Amino acid sequence: MLVEALAAGAPVVSTDCPSGPREILEDGKLGPLVPVDDVDALAEAMERTLNRPPPADERERSLERFRSGPVARQYLETMGLREPAADAPDKPHEGDPT
Repeated sequence: MLVEALAAGAPVVSTDCPSGPREILEDGKLGPLVPVDDVDALAEAMERTLNRPPPADERERSLERFRSGPVARQYLETMGLREPAADAPDKPHEGDPT
Protein backbone atom coordinates (compact mmCIF):
# COMPACT_ATOMS: atom_id res chain seq x y z
CA MET A 1 0.00 0.00 0.00
CA LEU A 2 2.92 2.39 0.53
CA VAL A 3 3.94 2.30 -3.14
CA GLU A 4 0.36 2.86 -4.25
CA ALA A 5 -0.07 5.77 -1.84
CA LEU A 6 3.18 7.35 -3.03
CA ALA A 7 2.13 6.89 -6.66
CA ALA A 8 -1.16 8.63 -5.90
CA GLY A 9 0.74 11.56 -4.40
CA ALA A 10 -0.44 10.95 -0.85
CA PRO A 11 1.93 11.76 2.02
CA VAL A 12 2.79 8.56 3.89
CA VAL A 13 3.83 7.50 7.38
CA SER A 14 4.66 3.94 8.34
CA THR A 15 5.66 1.87 11.28
CA ASP A 16 9.21 0.57 10.99
CA CYS A 17 8.15 -3.07 10.83
CA PRO A 18 10.40 -5.71 9.26
CA SER A 19 8.29 -6.15 6.12
CA GLY A 20 9.79 -3.49 3.85
CA PRO A 21 8.68 0.06 4.73
CA ARG A 22 12.26 1.16 5.46
CA GLU A 23 13.35 0.17 1.95
CA ILE A 24 10.28 1.63 0.23
CA LEU A 25 10.50 4.92 2.12
CA GLU A 26 14.28 5.09 1.63
CA ASP A 27 15.13 5.10 5.34
CA GLY A 28 12.48 7.73 6.04
CA LYS A 29 13.32 10.20 3.23
CA LEU A 30 9.91 9.76 1.58
CA GLY A 31 7.92 9.55 4.81
CA PRO A 32 8.59 9.07 8.50
CA LEU A 33 9.14 5.65 10.03
CA VAL A 34 7.96 5.26 13.60
CA PRO A 35 8.42 2.42 16.09
CA VAL A 36 5.78 -0.31 16.01
CA ASP A 37 3.12 0.19 18.72
CA ASP A 38 4.15 3.80 19.43
CA VAL A 39 0.82 5.55 19.00
CA ASP A 40 2.14 8.95 20.09
CA ALA A 41 5.03 8.84 17.60
CA LEU A 42 2.61 7.80 14.85
CA ALA A 43 0.25 10.70 15.61
CA GLU A 44 3.14 13.20 15.69
CA ALA A 45 4.57 11.87 12.43
CA MET A 46 1.16 12.05 10.74
CA GLU A 47 0.67 15.67 11.80
CA ARG A 48 4.21 16.64 10.79
CA THR A 49 3.88 14.95 7.40
CA LEU A 50 0.52 16.53 6.62
CA ASN A 51 1.94 19.95 7.47
CA ARG A 52 5.21 19.44 5.55
CA PRO A 53 5.00 16.62 2.98
CA PRO A 54 8.21 15.49 1.27
CA PRO A 55 8.96 17.11 -2.13
CA ALA A 56 7.08 15.60 -5.08
CA ASP A 57 10.23 15.36 -7.23
CA GLU A 58 11.88 13.05 -4.67
CA ARG A 59 8.79 10.86 -4.62
CA GLU A 60 8.66 10.66 -8.42
CA ARG A 61 12.35 9.77 -8.67
CA SER A 62 11.94 7.03 -6.08
CA LEU A 63 8.91 5.49 -7.79
CA GLU A 64 10.87 4.74 -10.98
CA ARG A 65 12.17 1.49 -9.45
CA PHE A 66 8.58 0.26 -8.98
CA ARG A 67 7.40 0.90 -12.55
CA SER A 68 6.57 -2.11 -14.70
CA GLY A 69 9.67 -1.98 -16.94
CA PRO A 70 12.31 -2.12 -14.20
CA VAL A 71 10.30 -4.68 -12.20
CA ALA A 72 9.79 -6.95 -15.23
CA ARG A 73 13.51 -6.80 -16.06
CA GLN A 74 14.40 -7.71 -12.48
CA TYR A 75 12.06 -10.73 -12.60
CA LEU A 76 13.51 -11.89 -15.91
CA GLU A 77 17.06 -11.51 -14.60
CA THR A 78 16.21 -13.34 -11.37
CA MET A 79 14.71 -16.24 -13.33
CA GLY A 80 17.77 -16.37 -15.57
CA LEU A 81 15.76 -15.47 -18.66
CA ARG A 82 17.74 -12.34 -19.31
CA GLU A 83 21.30 -11.24 -18.74
CA PRO A 84 21.69 -8.45 -16.20
CA ALA A 85 22.10 -5.11 -17.94
CA ALA A 86 25.72 -4.02 -17.80
CA ASP A 87 25.05 -0.37 -18.64
CA ALA A 88 22.10 0.83 -16.57
CA PRO A 89 19.63 -1.75 -15.20
CA ASP A 90 16.84 0.80 -14.98
CA LYS A 91 17.10 1.79 -18.66
CA PRO A 92 14.86 -0.12 -21.08
CA HIS A 93 16.48 -2.30 -23.73
CA GLU A 94 14.90 -2.72 -27.14
CA GLY A 95 11.89 -5.03 -26.86
CA ASP A 96 11.73 -4.80 -23.06
CA PRO A 97 8.45 -4.20 -21.28
CA THR A 98 7.97 -0.61 -20.10
